[in-house]
Amino acid sequence: MSNRQRRRTQQPSSPIDQLNKETQKSPPLAEKQQAGISIEQRFEYRGPIPPDVLMRYEQSELGRDYIRSEFKQKEHRQFLERTVVVGDSKRANWGIACAFTLTLLFLAAGVYLVINDHDTAGAAIATVGLASLVGVFIYGTSTRKQERIEKTKLMIGHERGDE
Repeated sequence: MSNRQRRRTQQPSSPIDQLNKETQKSPPLAEKQQAGISIEQRFEYRGPIPPDVLMRYEQSELGRDYIRSEFKQKEHRQFLERTVVVGDSKRANWGIACAFTLTLLFLAAGVYLVINDHDTAGAAIATVGLASLVGVFIYGTSTRKQERIEKTKLMIGHERGDE
């Protein structure tokens, strides 16, 4: 065998072969960088804890304690959010019941005054009761409409990437 043939068999034919040969030798990282070879591995994950990190956490007692505390924190936060939503709903229902009761009281007082020959005062009190109920209804409707418009603008802004 000639020198030329020996050199061909000793030299890798492609960069991949050269990389395989280098990894088989397993030289230190500094030598790999001096040879001009760099290996880059990328991993992208979206979520609270990447799977490989989660596995490492599960292998240690401290990690398991940390994961347990995170789950407890999540449950506590969900409990608080549920409590707020239920409380808001109850307050809204009580507000409606109180408004209805007050309106009925104003109407009853107006009717009572009209029956007892106080027509002007009775009509005024009944009108104030009904007008306040209508005013609160209109105000609530316009406020909810404005909130929906703002939410829509926010959602459209996020879809476009604007923040």
